Amino acid sequence: MTLETHVYHYLPAPQRPNALADPGTLRRIRHRLTLEERELLLDLCLRADRLGTRARYDLMEEVGAHYRRKLEIDQPHLSAENLVRDLAALAFGGAVDSGPGNR
Repeated sequence: MTLETHVYHYLPAPQRPNALADPGTLRRIRHRLTLEERELLLDLCLRADRLGTRARYDLMEEVGAHYRRKLEIDQPHLSAENLVRDLAALAFGGAVDSGPGNR
């Protein structure tokens, strides 16, 4: 099982198109995120359900704010948690609109 297959196995299919899937953001993700950062995003998504509500919110807000700055993402309507999940999906080669049949 490749890492990409492993990621798709554990992350649920998106219920909406990925808000970060524009060419500029994709390029910044490829060039600015280290492997460790990609793994952090994945781990955070996989473990989020095990966090308390307040801890989950605070952690997603902090991580989301960091990557909004680092990757120059100006989408204030996008929640921090959705931003983190979208980044994780794209960092591991997620399709823009990958429903269950597109995996």
